[in-house]
Amino acid sequence: MAVAWANASAGALAQAAPTTIPTNPPAAFPATPPSPVPPSPALDLATPEPEPAKASIFSRWWFWTAVGAAAAATAVLIVVSSRGNAPPASDLGNQEFQP
Repeated sequence: MAVAWANASAGALAQAAPTTIPTNPPAAFPATPPSPVPPSPALDLATPEPEPAKASIFSRWWFWTAVGAAAAATAVLIVVSSRGNAPPASDLGNQEFQP
């Protein structure tokens, strides 16, 4: 049965109307080429300029404020630690009071 159906289908295709090819010539190209489209800014392939360098830490105000504070703290520590344990000198002498 399958063979008979396949033969019948092939015969029906062979009897179909032949395909006609259009004889109209293709449309002619325009005599003048179209005007060029300016490039889009999004498609600009130029090399971008590098970003400006960040300021160094030595040009920041807070850095020099911290350096000044550290220098002042160091000076205070040196003065305080160099005093020693002796009582301060005076014209009155060193007096010991006993209650």
